[in-house]
Amino acid sequence: MQVLRYGEISKKTVVGASQVVLTLPVDILKEICIVDTPGTNAIVRAHETITTQFVPRSDLVLFVTSADRPFTESERIFLNYIREWGKKVVFVVNKIDILQNEKEIEQVVAFVRENARLLTGSSPVVFPVSARMALRAKLGESPALPESRFAKLEEYVRRTLDEKSRLRLKLLNPLGVGGNLIKKYLETAAGRMEGFKSDLDLLADMEGQLALYEKDMAHNFTLRMAEIEKILFEMEARGGLSSMRPSG
Repeated sequence: MQVLRYGEISKKTVVGASQVVLTLPVDILKEICIVDTPGTNAIVRAHETITTQFVPRSDLVLFVTSADRPFTESERIFLNYIREWGKKVVFVVNKIDILQNEKEIEQVVAFVRENARLLTGSSPVVFPVSARMALRAKLGESPALPESRFAKLEEYVRRTLDEKSRLRLKLLNPLGVGGNLIKKYLETAAGRMEGFKSDLDLLADMEGQLALYEKDMAHNFTLRMAEIEKILFEMEARGGLSSMRPSG
């Protein structure tokens, strides 16, 4: 994971085994901090853990998918995770330079937009870009910055993360986190209540069975007592007759 921050000089600092902090003299970094996570398709499981742990602390998520493989299964799962935290998500379709024409770009963008709408339940913001073309243009190797379409994405991020909008996002951030926690605790409580209900139903069933068993025992006891009384009565009757016989 790489963290980009503002610094008077360009500097690279390795923090632990999984984080690199880069400081650059770039104006936009005076206002924001950019975190480049390994992504959801990372082979190393620890990278996925870093990504999922960092999302709750973010103000804006740039969800980058590829034009050649938009919305993989792991990306769908991860997007659902982001949605639960109530984050503002901007969808970026990278590698549009590998597509043949504008029609293919529109088809991929339409696919991403529709799937994002189904997964998030809202109308998504989608930017098709070519990061490779934009980098070459910024390094002076190519005049293809307009073709990269990167400027629109940059402008949107600047506008979204200006002082006023950033304050709004920071206020919404804890609300999203709180809402997610409340949802999880409610789900946990509902699960426990369902467990309690099952236990109560089981107890009620056991009480019903015990009542039937008690009734059956009482009925059998009455029958047994009647039989015993009959035997005692017969014994008493035989004893009375024996006492009435004359002696030899």
